[in-house]
Amino acid sequence: MFGPLKWIWARRWRRWLAGGTLVLVVGGIASVEATSQSSFCNNCHIMEPYYTSWQQGAHHGVECVKCHISPGMDNFLRAKFNGLGQVVDDTLNRTSTKPSASVSEMACMRSGCHTVEKIRADETYNGKYIFRHNAHLGREYAGNKIACTTCHSHIKGDEHFEVNTAACIACHLIGSTPNEAALPDGSPKPMIQLMVRPVTPRPAPLGPGQEKAPPNACDTCHQPPKGLIEYRGLKIDHAQFLSYGAACDSCHRGVTAKPDSIEDSRCLDCHNFGIERVLPTPEMHRVHSEGRHKIECFSCHGAMRHGPPAASMTLAQFDCRSCHTDQHNVQRTTYLASGEQPHPPESA
Repeated sequence: MFGPLKWIWARRWRRWLAGGTLVLVVGGIASVEATSQSSFCNNCHIMEPYYTSWQQGAHHGVECVKCHISPGMDNFLRAKFNGLGQVVDDTLNRTSTKPSASVSEMACMRSGCHTVEKIRADETYNGKYIFRHNAHLGREYAGNKIACTTCHSHIKGDEHFEVNTAACIACHLIGSTPNEAALPDGSPKPMIQLMVRPVTPRPAPLGPGQEKAPPNACDTCHQPPKGLIEYRGLKIDHAQFLSYGAACDSCHRGVTAKPDSIEDSRCLDCHNFGIERVLPTPEMHRVHSEGRHKIECFSCHGAMRHGPPAASMTLAQFDCRSCHTDQHNVQRTTYLASGEQPHPPESA
C-alpha cells in the first residue's frame, strides 16, 4: 500500500511533481466550484445591474450557470475556459461594455426545471395580455425560430429573463416594405423599411410561396374590458359596442407607432465590418435570434411603442360623428321641414 508513496518520496523531483499535481487538482476543483456561484459573476464591473435584476427575478433561486451553460460536460468545459479568458480580460480592463449572454432551450429543459409538455399546456392571462405557449413553440417566422429567449429577455431594465413585449410587437404588428430610398450616387440605401401591419380580424388565404404571418387581430392578445368604463364624462360599455359588430380600430386608432427604419449604422454599433458583409434579412434574423450571437429584438429594432402612449386617437379626441353619421336625420327632417325653427309650445 505504501509502495507507491515510498517510490514518490524517494526522489525530490517526484515529490514536487506529486505535490504540484495535487495542488492543481484541488485548486481546479475549488476554482470550478467558486466560479459556479452566482456571486462570482458580480465580480465583473459590468455585471452589477444584471446581477441585481437576477436577484429580483423569478429565477433568483437558480444559479447563473444552470441557465447560461447548456447541459453536457463539453459545454461546461467550454464555458469554463471561456470564463477564464473573461477573467483575464476583466483584470486587464479589456472587458467590453456590451455583455453578451445566451440561454439555450436545453438549459430551460434540463432536469428539475421546465418540461415541454407543461409549457405547451400553459396559457397565461395577466389581466392585460393573453399568451399561449403552444401557439409559439416550434414555429418560425421571417427567419426567426421561436425559442424561449425570443420572448423572455435576459436584458430588460430591472427584470431578469422576463417577457419583453417588444418581441411580440416585432412579429405580430410590424412588417417590412421594399426599400425605395437611395444614396446620392443612385445606389440603394442600406436600410430596412418597417411599417405597421394593417389589422386583419381573420387571416387572409395564403398565396403560392407566401409565409403565414402571426395574427394581428386585437383579440389575439387582448380581451375587451368588462363592465362600464367612464373617462371624462364619457361612459363606454365595450360589450355593447362589440355586439353591434364594431371593430376595435373604429375607436382605437394608431395604437402602434411606426418604428424607425433600421439603417446599417445600427449594425456598426456592435460590428466593424463593411456593408458588403450584411446578410439577407432571414439569415440575419437567424444568426441574431439563436445561439451565442443572440441579441434582443430592440437592439436592432429600437423601441416598439404600442398602446396608449402611441395612440393617435384617444378618448379625449373621441368624436361620435366618426361612426354615427346622420343618426338624428329623421328627427331633423320632421321638425325642420319648412326650413324654420319650430315654435315652442304655448303655455296652458
